Amino acid sequence: MIKKQLLMLLGALLIACQFAYAHPPTGITAKYNPMTKELKVIVSHPVNKKYRHYVKKIEVSQDNKIIAEKSFVRQTSKVSEFTTFKLNDTITNENITIKAYCNISGELEKTVSLNGAERKQ
Repeated sequence: MIKKQLLMLLGALLIACQFAYAHPPTGITAKYNPMTKELKVIVSHPVNKKYRHYVKKIEVSQDNKIIAEKSFVRQTSKVSEFTTFKLNDTITNENITIKAYCNISGELEKTVSLNGAERKQ
C-alpha cells in the first residue's frame, strides 16, 4: 500500500517537473512585404533542448479562418523559431492573427496589422 502511494507520488512529481520546464512562446514578431506578399514570423521561445521542447506549429488566420500554417519537429534555434509564409491573394483585410503552439504546453496569439508599423517596404 505504501509502495503504491509512493509510486503515485513519484509519478505526479515527474509530470509536474515536466510542466515546470515547459512554457508557451513569449513573443511574436511579424513583418509583411506587400511586394512579394511574404509574411516573416519570428516566435520567441527560449529553450535548452531544441529537439525536445520547441514551437510545434505556427498558424496565420484572418476572420477566424486559417489561411496558412506550418508544423515543426524541432526549433531552429535555442531562442526562437522563424519562418516565412507566402500569402498570395488570401488577404481580405489588413489584420491577421498569428498563433504559435509549444509542443509541451501552452500557446501564444497576436493580432497584427499588415498596414502598420511592422510593414516592410
